Formats: sequence, structure tokens, C-alpha cells
Amino acid sequence: MTRSTVIDEGYGKFTAKQALLVIANYFVGYILIYQIVAEKLSKVFFGVSRGIHPVMNFILHFFTIVTMLMIIWKPLLRSWREFTKDKKLVQNIIIVFKNMGLLYLTNIVVNIIIMLVLGLDGSSENQIAVESALKSNVLVVGFMVVIFAPLVEEFVFRGVLYQYFRSKQSFIVPVLISVLLFGLIHVLPEVLNSGNYLEFIYLLQYCPMAYFMIRSLEMTDSIFGSIGVHFLNNLIGFLVITFIK
Repeated sequence: MTRSTVIDEGYGKFTAKQALLVIANYFVGYILIYQIVAEKLSKVFFGVSRGIHPVMNFILHFFTIVTMLMIIWKPLLRSWREFTKDKKLVQNIIIVFKNMGLLYLTNIVVNIIIMLVLGLDGSSENQIAVESALKSNVLVVGFMVVIFAPLVEEFVFRGVLYQYFRSKQSFIVPVLISVLLFGLIHVLPEVLNSGNYLEFIYLLQYCPMAYFMIRSLEMTDSIFGSIGVHFLNNLIGFLVITFIK
């Protein structure tokens, strides 16, 4: 995999304080506190006895994006300048599409293995849950899938759990950490809920996604390379589920 000399020098890297705030905002704020607050407000303002009202769900995810941007807007601005400087924008967009194409081909091979060799359906429980949610509220869930996930998950998994631990001396281990944690965050909750350990096989779907996002980041010298691949992947999935399935 191409290694970025720009990222080697720490350009666009979050500070230690920013990294800790991003992690806390995601794992403590978004996953725990914001969800509880949204449930309480859904009950007060919309009379929802259980769960989160779509309006509050949108506010929850929008609020998380805004707070993330408030924390890391300076390194993101530097990364954007790197992504677009010296007429690199078109070249970097092509790189993003190439990595998306490689990811798509990899997914085809992985799905064939899962379906034919293991006799399982090609859709993980996480994917099934997203498809079901889209049927109930396409706008809010579409925002979560197409906008929220590519931004916030990249800030966390490539911005912190990859770039922050990456250095001139350490390259492979941060790749493995980011790839594995990205896969687990999408698979492990369903394993714990259902007790079905076969769900771990879907790491074969999510881990390559993380790899090609990292590859795009390295090739474009910017986190916007990984955001671009994540965005395209989720956008295509959203369009297929909404207008074809």
C-alpha cells in the first residue's frame, strides 16, 4: 500500500486533546449519553413511550457532527487544503473512485465466499437493520447513512484510531487496529444481542472497507480521501436499497 510522506510528517493529524475529545464524543457522547437524552426528549415532546422519534434522531446525529467539527475543524481544514492543493482535486477524486471500485470488486468476491462456501446470506444483521430502518424513515436514516457515518466514523477510525497511532516507525499495526475495530463496531453489537457467533464472518465485508478507506487516505494525503470512499460506498448502498430492493 502506498504510504503518504505528508501523513508521515503529521500534517492534518489531530492533537492528543482533540483525539481524546473525538473518542469521548463518539463512544461516551453519541453511543451513550446523547441516545438517552434523545429518548427522554422524544417522550416529552412527541409522546414516544419507547425509542427515539425521527426528529430527535436527526437532531442527535446532526448535533454529533457539529460537535465533532467544533473539536477538529483546524486539522480538517489543513487536510482539505492538502486534498485540493496544486490542482490535486481531480487526481484525488479519481483515486477515491478507483479505491471504491476495488472495494466493490472485493465485496463481490467476499459475498460469493459467504454465500456459496459458508451457505449464509450476504447481508449482515447490521445491514438488515439499516434496510429495515430505511423503509420506516428514508430521510432521517438516509442522512445517518450517507452523511453522518462517512464523516463521524472517519473522524474516529481513520482520524484517531489510525492517524493518531501512525508514525514513521509504526504503520502496519495502526492499519490492523483501525481495520479490526471498524469491523467489530459493525458486527460485535449484533453478536452480543443475538448470540450468533456466525455474524463474525461479516468482518470479511467490513474490514476490507476500512482497508480501502485507509488506502485512499494514504494515496490522497488527506482524511478526505477516506471520507470520499466511505461516502460513495454508503451512497450506492442507500440508492440500491431505496430504489431497487
